Amino acid sequence: MNYTCLALNGVISVGAYLMAIRIIPRFREMFIKANLYGKDLCKKDQTQVPESLGVLIGCVFLVAMFLFIPVPFTLEDTAAMDVTTGGKPSTFPHEEFVELIVALLSICCMILLGFADDVLDLRWRHKLMLPTMATLPLLMVYYVNYNSTTVIMPKFVRSFVGESLDIGVLYYIYMGMLAVFCTNAINILAGINGLEVGQSIIIAGSILVFNVIELYLGHQIDGHKFSIYLMLPFFAVSLALWKYNNSTQHNGRDLHDGSKEMMQLLKPATPTNINQQVQQQLLHNQHNHNHLHQHHQQQTFTKGTWTKRFILWSILLIQFGFILCFWLMQLGLSDKLNETTGSNHELEENRIHFVQSAALKASQKLKADGKVLEVTNFQWPSRDLKFQNEFLLHKNTYNLSEAEKIMFGETALWCFKEGTVNETRLKGSIEWDDSNPWQENCECWPEWHGRDCGQPEVIWRALLTAKMPYKVKDPTREEAHRLVYMLEGAFLNLDLMELQIKAVSKVVDYFIVYLKRHPINNKDLKAIKFRLKQLLPMKNYFLYHCKLPAYNNCSSAEAYRLFRQQQLPTNAIKPTDIFIFTDDKTILGHRALNFLKYYGSDLAPVIQFRLKFTIYGFYWQHPQQTYLSGLISSFQNIDNADANPTLLLTQITSQHRQQQPSLVIGDLNHFGGWFCKYCQEPDEIIAELHLIQSSSNHKLTSNSTLTASASSPSKSIQNTVVFPADKKHSSNIDAAYVQQLISTGIYLKDGKTQLQKVRRFSDKYYAPHYASEQSWKYGHLLINIYESLEDLLASDNEDEMPMSWLVSWLKFLRDPRSGCGSNPKSREEYPSQVFVGDTFCYFAGMTFAVVGIIGHFSKTLILFFLPQIINFLYSIPQLFKFVPCPRHRLPKYDPKSDLLHISTTEFNKNELNILGKIMVTILKTFKLITWQEMPDGRVITNNFTLINFVLVVFGPVHEKVVTQMLMAVQVCCTILAFVIRYPLASYFYDS
Repeated sequence: MNYTCLALNGVISVGAYLMAIRIIPRFREMFIKANLYGKDLCKKDQTQVPESLGVLIGCVFLVAMFLFIPVPFTLEDTAAMDVTTGGKPSTFPHEEFVELIVALLSICCMILLGFADDVLDLRWRHKLMLPTMATLPLLMVYYVNYNSTTVIMPKFVRSFVGESLDIGVLYYIYMGMLAVFCTNAINILAGINGLEVGQSIIIAGSILVFNVIELYLGHQIDGHKFSIYLMLPFFAVSLALWKYNNSTQHNGRDLHDGSKEMMQLLKPATPTNINQQVQQQLLHNQHNHNHLHQHHQQQTFTKGTWTKRFILWSILLIQFGFILCFWLMQLGLSDKLNETTGSNHELEENRIHFVQSAALKASQKLKADGKVLEVTNFQWPSRDLKFQNEFLLHKNTYNLSEAEKIMFGETALWCFKEGTVNETRLKGSIEWDDSNPWQENCECWPEWHGRDCGQPEVIWRALLTAKMPYKVKDPTREEAHRLVYMLEGAFLNLDLMELQIKAVSKVVDYFIVYLKRHPINNKDLKAIKFRLKQLLPMKNYFLYHCKLPAYNNCSSAEAYRLFRQQQLPTNAIKPTDIFIFTDDKTILGHRALNFLKYYGSDLAPVIQFRLKFTIYGFYWQHPQQTYLSGLISSFQNIDNADANPTLLLTQITSQHRQQQPSLVIGDLNHFGGWFCKYCQEPDEIIAELHLIQSSSNHKLTSNSTLTASASSPSKSIQNTVVFPADKKHSSNIDAAYVQQLISTGIYLKDGKTQLQKVRRFSDKYYAPHYASEQSWKYGHLLINIYESLEDLLASDNEDEMPMSWLVSWLKFLRDPRSGCGSNPKSREEYPSQVFVGDTFCYFAGMTFAVVGIIGHFSKTLILFFLPQIINFLYSIPQLFKFVPCPRHRLPKYDPKSDLLHISTTEFNKNELNILGKIMVTILKTFKLITWQEMPDGRVITNNFTLINFVLVVFGPVHEKVVTQMLMAVQVCCTILAFVIRYPLASYFYDS
């Protein structure tokens, strides 16, 4: 085979790349003056950006191809000049020449029609006709040259229809639909910088690799050479456009000085607001809801309009279905190839067997259901302080599955006393009755320690902290203690409240939810009530709402007193039952609490736990600071302390009450408890630090009680650790300084210690277990948006260093503000200099369709569009109006954090028809969408696009990261396409 033509095509492609690189910046101002510009909605700086630059590189592509036309028809042997006649030989490839000319004609028509769409802003129904019009020349030439409409059938149907089947005119319909599909597939998965060009580059590269493989195998040489002739110049000009579509050249003008860089970096959404597009819709967008709802109700459609819409969408669906069926018929993929192997989602507990004993009989009493208490005519004490009693008291019967009952209830005594046995030790010939496997060196869970794995780490760490001998005793009673959990706080974040409750809902018997924030508007209160109803049965919790403006009158003692007054004699709380008291920044470990259900009364003396202390947020370094975030005690101890949990907590933290038989929550690991100290905005931290630094008393206050609400920093100073004086920054506590503290946290050892960063400990181990399991929902609560790569690498152990690059990359995918050597300036340089416009989408799609049709590999071509097909299927509920669809479904940009959030749509649940409800149910079941239902029937969900789905899975990220993720998906699907095309297809077709 003569490679000269391919080499010259490559040289011309390089020239096309260099030409495009030079002319794109020269035409920027010209497009802006012609009013062909837009504004980047995903950037803070709303500067004018020229769009429709696809027409420019389309012209460069055409020029390159026009220059290449003489090459294959001059250098190829079949086109060599006849030396006798001096003219073209009889072997001249007239058909190939016409195909190339017509291919360029179709691409040229598509470029012009695409540019018309950019200029005239055509409606979507017209966009379906444009590719069909541009394909007509190609189809006519195909009819004249080939008119081959025979399809090779898969092996398993040849006994019914024969080895081949002539489908006639349907083949031309298929090719026309292919052009419509390719152009709109690129256009529908778009909207963020670099995405349209990026996916086109990957598809073009995939086609080139496929062509090279086929040439090596000797299959359809002419068709694949023709494909390479078109794909190389397209790949080159697309690279040039991509260079300007995903980065900005400042032309020597620095847009960000050092201070601005830090200030821009210091304006992200806080962890409590990191997924705020849904929360804001739930709590603060009533006006927008009314406007959208009224607007939706005002939309009336005539019968003719509905008929036209139905016909047009039916045509589109039929086109897509026809292409899919035709492709499956030819490729011969059976349903078996599409089956996915179910992942093993068994809980870790189900992979561990526990030794059973006579304790099983005693623990079976836990299955008995407690009586439902109905307090209908309760009279509040005649006092000025008023709380709001919402729901009734009921004993938690665990609500566990049978497998979970074995884990948490029936064998819990042996679990905690004797330890765990790995299931692999029980698969041999050793019988349960003939061995004591717990006496061996069994494999422990991460949170269990001791020679027999029989000691929870929450106790093991307590022994180290207390420096006292301790031995776990047998339970003094057969029935487990009841646990009452009083959760006090303002609940600035509903996801955090949900996580706190869900993490222990299977262990705690009663919940007391005490809202001390005042004032709280009715909308926020309704949202909290509604979320609680979704989390717990109404009979399993109380909700107390402080209605007085004075914080000192709304105390935990009053909430506790009112709870105790409602205990009926028939089901009164026993003195040995356990009371748990924490603020709204603590997440408990369910296994540690399950331990207390059996051993709580035997825990003595007081054990103080070390807990991480950070200045901001979640998932950070452990700063060597002991902080008492709550208490666990029997009801008898609290009653003896004047029924005041806060007073009891203060007493047991003093040196004179070290022998108080109560347990303080918190540990070096998340199984005992997990904590967030300051969940505040940076400006709130600055204000508090300034206030503290200006105070005359700089001594460390170590006897702090529960943290006050983050929404009122001025009131929390008296109840939090006071920072010592810092001479270096006493008059310069600015955003840059706070960012340095936030990056890894701070610790305070004594009154002389200065504020400083800590790099000694890695905190990856301390994420709440439930939050880690449900990271798709609570992952945004676990990310330190300020953590840098240097801090991560500095905290990693040497044994973990080989994986540190993977950790840092995953953290960067989750949020580009952490790791990978990024800096604020490089992130701000991501906005594009140019927009590609619909012109490029049509240009790229038609180019792919042309090479697929002329090269006779249209079925393989569709394989390279797997992400686009997935995006279309995911979007069907909104595209076909089964779910209300806004005009624009682009992700929502947060200028404060410079991150993209999911865009949402809001509607009334009753607006869904039967098909819409079925589709939504399926998507909700597989957790493919977010879904928030309001008490008034409103629903807030994300828009159904692949871009929004990435944000649903990974949470808010930078625009550049979204593009990189989608490009990674495109590459993975390309690999899958090659697997389908070669190893799998050989089972259905002759090699």
